[in-house]
Formats: sequence, C-alpha cells, structure tokens
Amino acid sequence: MSAYVPEIPIERVRALPPGHGGLAPVAARPRKSGEPLHLLYVGGMGANYPLHRLFEAVHQLPQLRLTVCTREAEWRAVAAQYPLPEGERVRIVHASGAGLIPLYEMADVCVLFVQP
Repeated sequence: MSAYVPEIPIERVRALPPGHGGLAPVAARPRKSGEPLHLLYVGGMGANYPLHRLFEAVHQLPQLRLTVCTREAEWRAVAAQYPLPEGERVRIVHASGAGLIPLYEMADVCVLFVQP
C-alpha cells in the first residue's frame, strides 16, 4: 500500500500484523441472484477514516447493505455526521475477536477507506 500513500517515508513502512487476531479463514458464502451486496467495514472512525462517501453510496444504491464495526466511543463521537438510511440497510456494531466471525461470514466485500 505504500505506493498509494506517498506522504509516508518508505523507511517507516513495514507489514502490518493480521487485523483479525489470528482467526481461522472464513469461507466465502454463495450469493443468490438479486440478493443485496453486503459490505463490511471493520476499523476506526474519525478524521483518518472518513466514511462519508461510503455512506452516500449506500444511500444512493438500494441494492447495498453495510455493516460498520467500530469502537462504540468512536461511533458516538461521529454518529451525527452519518445519517442512517431508512430501514436496515446500514448496521452499526461493536464487535471484536471471535465476535467478528459472523460479520465476516455474512460479508460479500470488506471495504477500507482512507485519505488521501
């Protein structure tokens, strides 16, 4: 990813440890025709992780579902910036460790947004 984040000097770049804490791999689930596409974001919320465009896409595309898994305090700090669409198209959860397994199992795509 260092090629996409040129502001960080290359000597400061190194591989990150797995973000899943050593959980066993999760098998892909089969999708049924016409089923919504389930997106999953697991991570921080705040200035370094603006998800406004992701939320906009979910608002505009009814075939998308989004689960955001973040720390409860971080969500409370930014919740007013992220109006949730009608229905259950966006879910906010606060899980970690083995609690992530069901989230990974239901996801079709995991997403990550950072700036620039």
